[in-house]
Amino acid sequence: GINAEYGDCKGSVFVRVGVTPSLPVGEAWELVPGSLCRQLSVSANQVYGVTSNYSLVCRYGISPSLPAGNYWRRLAGPSPDRSVRILSTTLNNCLWCEGGSGELYRRRVKVVAVQTRHTNCEQQTYDGWEVL
Repeated sequence: GINAEYGDCKGSVFVRVGVTPSLPVGEAWELVPGSLCRQLSVSANQVYGVTSNYSLVCRYGISPSLPAGNYWRRLAGPSPDRSVRILSTTLNNCLWCEGGSGELYRRRVKVVAVQTRHTNCEQQTYDGWEVL
């Protein structure tokens, strides 16, 4: 899982670094550069956000050695205008959200470990959005 805690303050995203079983409160808060988020949702190994203009984003490159990850990537939202009003994720990356017109959607996400010649990383595969 993520060895950090994520929080937001006035749209800025912060990560609590140095979180370990022996130091569960961690060491310090660090600013995560990039997207300003009005809402965050954290699974066991990913961080998802809703930006100030209601876009859906995901933080990539999160690992125990890099709890803030590398970059934000915009994901396609479910509704015709692609906006997301409210977001929640389960520990295993199933996304639940309210679309721009108030519909409830679900999208299953699978995180797959990928090993290349030079590095180990994770890759996500998605099922399509489902209207509930």
